[in-house]
Amino acid sequence: MLRWKAALICEIEIVLCFIALLVYAYCSSLNGCELWDLWNKNIDKVCVAWRKALRRVWNLPFNTHCNILFELSNALPVYDVMQTSVIFYYQVCA
Repeated sequence: MLRWKAALICEIEIVLCFIALLVYAYCSSLNGCELWDLWNKNIDKVCVAWRKALRRVWNLPFNTHCNILFELSNALPVYDVMQTSVIFYYQVCA
């Protein structure tokens, strides 16, 4: 019985990792974000929409905390990805 449960848990973890890979591969295109004004208030709307999409993809409750989302997805928050892109862009251009 324990082997069956362990195998099921392992299979669920593999499926969640696969879903996370698909979501980030096909839905996280932030082309041109290097040129965005990161102090603009609309950037927060993009981040909120991304978190809502993650909750919807994984069928999580709407009140799941943001930090848990990114721990589950094993990825950086969208705002951090944008900041990293901006910093890299300025380093390359300087």
